[in-house]
Amino acid sequence: MENSIETVNLVPRDASVIALDILLNTPEDKTEFRQALREFIFNHLPYCSPEMRRHPQTWCIFEENIMHRYIPVPKEPWEKEVVDIYLGKIVIDPSTFG
Repeated sequence: MENSIETVNLVPRDASVIALDILLNTPEDKTEFRQALREFIFNHLPYCSPEMRRHPQTWCIFEENIMHRYIPVPKEPWEKEVVDIYLGKIVIDPSTFG
């Protein structure tokens, strides 16, 4: 099952930082996926405390509603990069967001 998304890196990470980085690394023409990310970032996450943005429940929502739905098996290079960001294989520096 090397080509499927299996689990999230167990290090507690802020879902808002990861979702924003994925959004920034998604091609403009992937409008449905980008819209799902925007809704998650702007409609769900603002109501979460910092602790809740790191909570496994938030990651389950992210995984089920976005990652598994739109990228069940990463095939294109941008999909593989997005999955690597999601899984924590590509480390994000939150200070790059401003």
